[in-house]
Amino acid sequence: MSDRRPEERLARVREAVGRATADWLLVPASADFRWLTGGRARATERLLLFALPRTGAPWCLVPRLEAEALAAECPWLELEIWDEHEDPLARLA
Repeated sequence: MSDRRPEERLARVREAVGRATADWLLVPASADFRWLTGGRARATERLLLFALPRTGAPWCLVPRLEAEALAAECPWLELEIWDEHEDPLARLA
């Protein structure tokens, strides 16, 4: 991982989002997720993604089963936790 702090990486990516005239960047559990957040996210059948708006605070949509571990690794990151009976895409919208 780079020596840059997450804030610096997020600022650079946010600038790129603005240049692309996008409103959001959504990143699933992946190496990119780890690079942006510093946290490990398991890629499973449950939707987990990092959301970086062009303006405003980033957050993460995370299944309840993964929330505790991610909160420990990324205490700075707001988590939008979804339960098994919910539709995570509806929560994302």
